Amino acid sequence: MNKLIPGLALALTVALTEAWAGIADLRFVCGAWRGTQGGTIFDEQWMEPEGNAIVGMARVVSGGKLRMTEIGVMEQRDEGVVLLLRHFGRGSVAQEEKDAPLLFVLKNLAGRRAVFVEERTGTRLVYE
Repeated sequence: MNKLIPGLALALTVALTEAWAGIADLRFVCGAWRGTQGGTIFDEQWMEPEGNAIVGMARVVSGGKLRMTEIGVMEQRDEGVVLLLRHFGRGSVAQEEKDAPLLFVLKNLAGRRAVFVEERTGTRLVYE
């Protein structure tokens, strides 16, 4: 099982550098990821790269109950790799507007460590 460090819940200090990477360089994220913080469990599953993208899904469980689900797409663009996220609450009610997924940009890729940053808020997601 891979280790997920959830950026939503952690205050991370990471020295970021711009680095161009292709979607194939992120193949290491494919498979199952699990992170925990307190009594909250973060699970993710990512598929193999296909069509210039890696597609994944996630769930957040707390107190033995499903709190949120997520659909994610790591997508190759001309300017680099981005991570688009959409969140759903109970009853699959969307949390973001239909034309406004959260957009994270790949800022650093070193070996098997990828850092994505949501540039409006500075929120970081780290996969390692």
